[in-house]
Amino acid sequence: MGRLSEGRCPVCTGETVRFNAAEVQEWLGKISGWSVAEDRDLEKSYSFPDFLSGLAFVNLIAPIAEEEGHHPDIVLVWGKVTVKIFTHSIGGLQAGDFVLADKVDEVRERMG
Repeated sequence: MGRLSEGRCPVCTGETVRFNAAEVQEWLGKISGWSVAEDRDLEKSYSFPDFLSGLAFVNLIAPIAEEEGHHPDIVLVWGKVTVKIFTHSIGGLQAGDFVLADKVDEVRERMG
């Protein structure tokens, strides 16, 4: 497998264990430009030339999140979209968070 985006977000069960700090750092190396906030969230901001371009990005992310069953927090303001991803049910990060992050990056790359 080349990119994480080629995979699917694994189904989170009651047995899913959140990543420890070393695992988070390892997986963070597989995606570009994302940071860890509040010791549990993946976060990245994307710049856009205007509000409608940012809105278009959000509208492209939404069906992917729905298909994956993994819904990020998204903040849209003029010229910027911030995406925050974590697994609510475990209060932290697991593989699916990083897969979704790479899928979001791929959408932005396709937009140019």
